[in-house]
Amino acid sequence: MALSGAPGMAYKFPSQAWADQFLLAVNRNDAYASAAKTWEGDLYLVIEEGGVLYLDLWHGKCREVLWTRDANSSLLLQGRVRVTAIKNPPIVR
Repeated sequence: MALSGAPGMAYKFPSQAWADQFLLAVNRNDAYASAAKTWEGDLYLVIEEGGVLYLDLWHGKCREVLWTRDANSSLLLQGRVRVTAIKNPPIVR
């Protein structure tokens, strides 16, 4: 999976570069900001290939995204994700 950045740029998933671009995409998304305006919390997404994507979500903004190989959290979500279609993919332009 690649996240598009500046013209001609793509970021390998999973990686910190991809995570950095994901943070920018989330923070530019007005629909997310509105829907998550009362949400606050940390989220760890465990990647099957190894590693964890950590998101610090706060009132419609993503304050930090980190790609790491370890996670210590009371909230760990694990599972398979199969995407067949994305209506509005997070693309940074």
